[in-house]
Amino acid sequence: MIVEEGWPHSGVGANLAALIGEQGFDDLDAPVQRVTGADIPMPYTKPLEDIAYPHEPQVVRAVLATLDLAPSADGRTPAAGGKRPAAAAAAAEAPEAR
Repeated sequence: MIVEEGWPHSGVGANLAALIGEQGFDDLDAPVQRVTGADIPMPYTKPLEDIAYPHEPQVVRAVLATLDLAPSADGRTPAAGGKRPAAAAAAAEAPEAR
């Protein structure tokens, strides 16, 4: 997962994604995902500028999509059909340590 404030094309993140895909393809468990700023000319006003940058919800959605986890209605846990890594599933089912 590569997150950057820059534009999606010709930026540092695009270059990193290309290098990772070319040189580390055999070691990847999932495709390289990128969350970038909007592909628009940078606005001059602060409210529009804030909208153009990536924020936490976009990053969380991209990570969940990469891990093949579907958020439930409350947005906190995987839905019934969503897959969870074995470690996460075991931790969720284990009794709490006191």
